[in-house]
Amino acid sequence: MNNKILTRLNITLVLCCIILIFSIRPTVITKDNIIRDTIYINNNRVISLDEIKDMIKSNEGFSPTIYKCPAGKPTIGYGHLVTNKDIFTYISRDKAELLLIKDFTNSIFDFLFSTNLKITEYNKVIAISHFIYCFGITKFNSSTLKKNIMNNKPIDEEIVQWININKRPNKKLLKTRINELEIYNGTIK
Repeated sequence: MNNKILTRLNITLVLCCIILIFSIRPTVITKDNIIRDTIYINNNRVISLDEIKDMIKSNEGFSPTIYKCPAGKPTIGYGHLVTNKDIFTYISRDKAELLLIKDFTNSIFDFLFSTNLKITEYNKVIAISHFIYCFGITKFNSSTLKKNIMNNKPIDEEIVQWININKRPNKKLLKTRINELEIYNGTIK
């Protein structure tokens, strides 16, 4: 992928986030502070896109070659699920970051389209989009987590149940779910 594609993916992600953020009427939002800066809306910290990207990179790790994720699926880069459409067996960090941005953008759209909610709380969209990035839209759609969100119920108890690998609790997944919950509730520091 070239810089033109990277620019388009970044613009798509930024535009999506701008739409979400402007729907809650913040004071001054620019492309740069959405991507890099710490923003506060109604005294709640809003996570930047760079922070979520760094969180994904930290949680997933990087692999330049295809490997089996804990769920047994072929994966490459920063947690990109390899499909029949993918024609590579090796990936650079730059291309892996492009895939991360593309996949996370798709997770945002999957969340918004699967719920048909007009969620104006940016952090909630980002938190659940991260969950979808990790588990996929199919698992989210059939989850109690989605039902709770749709019924405007708390998700605290439900989201932390998604921590098992091969039916055993995983500390890394617990930390990730707690991070998502903090983002969702606007309590991230």
